[in-house]
Amino acid sequence: MTWRRFHLILFVVMVAIFLLRLATGNLIGAIIPLILAAFFGSVAFDYPVLSKLRRLWWVARRVLRRGPRS
Repeated sequence: MTWRRFHLILFVVMVAIFLLRLATGNLIGAIIPLILAAFFGSVAFDYPVLSKLRRLWWVARRVLRRGPRS
Protein backbone atom coordinates (compact mmCIF):
# COMPACT_ATOMS: atom_id res chain seq x y z
CA MET A 1 0.00 0.00 0.00
CA THR A 2 1.37 3.39 -0.94
CA TRP A 3 1.50 6.30 1.48
CA ARG A 4 -0.94 8.24 -0.65
CA ARG A 5 -3.52 5.44 -0.50
CA PHE A 6 -2.96 5.07 3.24
CA HIS A 7 -3.61 8.78 3.79
CA LEU A 8 -6.67 8.60 1.55
CA ILE A 9 -8.08 5.84 3.76
CA LEU A 10 -7.33 7.91 6.88
CA PHE A 11 -9.03 10.90 5.22
CA VAL A 12 -12.20 8.87 4.58
CA VAL A 13 -12.21 7.53 8.15
CA MET A 14 -11.79 11.00 9.65
CA VAL A 15 -14.60 12.41 7.49
CA ALA A 16 -16.85 9.56 8.64
CA ILE A 17 -16.01 10.23 12.30
CA PHE A 18 -16.60 13.95 11.75
CA LEU A 19 -20.02 13.30 10.22
CA LEU A 20 -20.99 10.89 13.01
CA ARG A 21 -20.02 13.36 15.72
CA LEU A 22 -21.76 16.17 13.88
CA ALA A 23 -24.94 14.08 13.55
CA THR A 24 -24.96 13.30 17.28
CA GLY A 25 -24.59 16.97 18.16
CA ASN A 26 -21.04 16.75 19.47
CA LEU A 27 -19.76 19.89 17.80
CA ILE A 28 -16.67 20.27 19.96
CA GLY A 29 -15.69 16.65 19.37
CA ALA A 30 -16.11 17.12 15.62
CA ILE A 31 -13.37 19.74 15.35
CA ILE A 32 -10.37 17.41 15.74
CA PRO A 33 -11.54 14.86 13.13
CA LEU A 34 -12.20 17.74 10.72
CA ILE A 35 -8.67 19.09 11.20
CA LEU A 36 -7.19 15.60 10.81
CA ALA A 37 -9.30 15.00 7.70
CA ALA A 38 -7.92 18.21 6.19
CA PHE A 39 -4.37 17.13 7.00
CA PHE A 40 -4.73 13.57 5.69
CA GLY A 41 -6.58 14.82 2.63
CA SER A 42 -3.80 17.27 1.87
CA VAL A 43 -1.23 14.50 2.10
CA ALA A 44 -3.33 12.22 -0.09
CA PHE A 45 -4.01 14.91 -2.69
CA ASP A 46 -0.57 16.40 -3.39
CA TYR A 47 0.31 18.24 -0.16
CA PRO A 48 -1.34 21.68 -0.67
CA VAL A 49 -2.13 22.27 3.01
CA LEU A 50 1.32 21.12 4.11
CA SER A 51 3.05 23.53 1.75
CA LYS A 52 0.90 26.41 3.01
CA LEU A 53 1.63 25.47 6.61
CA ARG A 54 5.34 25.35 5.84
CA ARG A 55 5.15 28.77 4.19
CA LEU A 56 3.19 30.16 7.15
CA TRP A 57 5.78 28.75 9.58
CA TRP A 58 8.58 30.31 7.55
CA VAL A 59 6.91 33.74 7.58
CA ALA A 60 6.13 33.49 11.31
CA ARG A 61 9.74 32.59 12.09
CA ARG A 62 10.98 35.49 10.02
CA VAL A 63 8.63 37.94 11.76
CA LEU A 64 9.53 36.63 15.22
CA ARG A 65 13.25 36.84 14.53
CA ARG A 66 12.93 40.42 13.35
CA GLY A 67 11.16 41.44 16.56
CA PRO A 68 9.03 44.51 17.19
CA ARG A 69 9.80 47.61 15.20
CA SER A 70 10.31 50.94 16.94
